[in-house]
Amino acid sequence: MPTAEAEAGEVARYEQAQRKACELANASFAAPDYAKLVWLGPLIAEGHKLVYGVRYDETETWSGWSLTADDRPKPAPSEIRFEHLRHLASIREDLLAYLGLPVGWTFATFPDGSWHAWSAKDRLLTWLGNFIAGREASRGDANAIAELIGERFDGTELHRRVVGPLQDWAAREHASPDEVADLLRWAFDWLRGSPVR
Repeated sequence: MPTAEAEAGEVARYEQAQRKACELANASFAAPDYAKLVWLGPLIAEGHKLVYGVRYDETETWSGWSLTADDRPKPAPSEIRFEHLRHLASIREDLLAYLGLPVGWTFATFPDGSWHAWSAKDRLLTWLGNFIAGREASRGDANAIAELIGERFDGTELHRRVVGPLQDWAAREHASPDEVADLLRWAFDWLRGSPVR
């Protein structure tokens, strides 16, 4: 069992890598709580290189981090594994470098060793752009957009104007994406002009 000094040294080493990743992603650094749990998809421990991580608001016991492999984006609840964040070093040490990204951020690691990170705003702009262009214009996509706006932009004009109408549209059985296109264009423009990251 590692000593408290050894664990503190490991945390300091990871913090340097996390701060560097945040600097490269143009994100503020938000230290993870190593005593809390991380949500792991079933293929993470197998070493899959294409990994997605999302940081949600933490709870009393959960760090807020959810990590999944791309080929199993939505595992069954029975397949989910929870580990203390400090134990991730022995499971997938390569992923620790990205866990200083703030709440609302997503990262992906790729088989060639590269990685990318997105803020909630970046993700939302991508989803809105795809929806407006008709590439992803399903009820499920509309609900995902509404959910992300609710999580990260609660209390803003974006939330007040978009979430209710978008959820109403998604609830109708025969709804055309054209019906919400103007609303989503407004949301896209609002986000682009917003200083929020």
